[in-house]
Amino acid sequence: MISLLLYVTALLEKKADRVYQEIAPEKDPITNKKPEFPYVVYNFPPSSSPVPDRDDKILEIDVWDNIPDTTRLEQLTDSIDKSLNKLRHLEGDFFVIFQRLSKGSIPDPDPKIRRRQIRYLLKTYDRRLDNDI
Repeated sequence: MISLLLYVTALLEKKADRVYQEIAPEKDPITNKKPEFPYVVYNFPPSSSPVPDRDDKILEIDVWDNIPDTTRLEQLTDSIDKSLNKLRHLEGDFFVIFQRLSKGSIPDPDPKIRRRQIRYLLKTYDRRLDNDI
């Protein structure tokens, strides 16, 4: 799982300046201020793998912004999706395929916040004996 986390983080950091795993912090660890918008939060919710020899994971990516014009938000969301959807990556014994499951807006209780979510099925294969990806 660590290889996958590092890979996903690196991919997202190529597209967004602020990328956080699971939850955005109250204060950015670098600036010690509230995180600047837009930012990306990703996580791997619980999932199961019905296929032998493959470990399926769900990847949820939330893109957040705080301006009424959603152009910047949509551009960042599209940029992430274009780089991840249908991506195939092989590194040593580790192979992953990204397949988009959904993409759309998520209402936020705060009317000033805009949010988009992209969900992917990650089909992961590992030829190592311990299968620790």
